[in-house]
Amino acid sequence: MTVQSTFQLLAEHPTLSNLTVAQLVTAITLARCLKRDISLPQPLSEDSIHAPSFLPPAIQEFLGKVLELNSSDVGYLWDIMKDSIWELPTEEEAREMNEKHFEKHGWERELSEYTYFVTPLSFKRMNSLSYTVSSKPMLHK
Repeated sequence: MTVQSTFQLLAEHPTLSNLTVAQLVTAITLARCLKRDISLPQPLSEDSIHAPSFLPPAIQEFLGKVLELNSSDVGYLWDIMKDSIWELPTEEEAREMNEKHFEKHGWERELSEYTYFVTPLSFKRMNSLSYTVSSKPMLHK
């Protein structure tokens, strides 16, 4: 489903049209994390490649509490978003893809998925019980 058609369907709903982007991202993120839990109670005849047509009650209630929506609105949101959510990679797959993207396109621009903080302070050990802090780097002899 395209972004335009997704947002059009959300805009037509009296409650879902008021969702913030943060709420929508939260719904997508949580549902992606719960894919196994969503699949588990589905009928055996249900194809696991495609998104299930309904959410289990516990997950529907959970998402409703988090998003501050009633059960009916969560169900409608699932109807709109389910195929897009089901196509998303798992967290582990997404992490691996991100690492590859950074390696291929980010490193040459000094970008990384990790942030390292380097401070100008160094710690010098004076004895077994006391330490001093210096702004000069430690020299190892």
